[in-house]
Amino acid sequence: MPYDLFYDNISKEEGNLIFLKGLNDKFSKPLNKFLMDNKIKCGQNQFDALLSFTYNLGIGWLSSENKIKTTILDSRIINKVIFGKVKSSNGIYLRKTTDVNLKPIGRVRYGDTVTILSEEKENGKWYKVSTASGKIGFCCKDYLDLKSVNNSEIDLDKIDKNEFINYFSKYHHAGGECYWGLLKRRFSELDIFFDGKYAKDIGQYKVSDFKYEVPECIKNKILNK
Repeated sequence: MPYDLFYDNISKEEGNLIFLKGLNDKFSKPLNKFLMDNKIKCGQNQFDALLSFTYNLGIGWLSSENKIKTTILDSRIINKVIFGKVKSSNGIYLRKTTDVNLKPIGRVRYGDTVTILSEEKENGKWYKVSTASGKIGFCCKDYLDLKSVNNSEIDLDKIDKNEFINYFSKYHHAGGECYWGLLKRRFSELDIFFDGKYAKDIGQYKVSDFKYEVPECIKNKILNK
């Protein structure tokens, strides 16, 4: 059939493999590195949207100063984690409840660290904790030295949606001209990013098919589309 073979007799399957390898090596790996280096929590649909954006615009935005990158990095949240280091030379018991008459469910050794699950103490002196092995119970506060640590991560679910849409939508230019086709691509990527909505063919989409505001610079060009 026509078009079963491409340039130099490459089949569709071979062409797809070459494309996917190039996509992974040139775009997916740099994007993954950016996300990991900045400790960015990212869903599959968010990654797919950013990968499409990176494939269309190139990897330059990952290292340059730009509003999209700034908006992503501004989604950082701070999580306070409290640890308790066992200071009793004999270790301490881990109990299922704060009732000392019940048999302990474990023992935490001297120098070991537990994670404090709640700053509120039960009965005035018991912390609910999690051990390094993941066992949960109660330990007496008198035998723990507490230390608070601030862990931070960027969660794309917490991104400033309006700001991200605004800056993302601006990338619809080529050669100094505004293009409706490029804007549709950005809108489609936004649908993927926020709603996990994957469009099979955006070529047939109209302005009314998208829920995003059309930039002023291109409105006059698409009034009849």
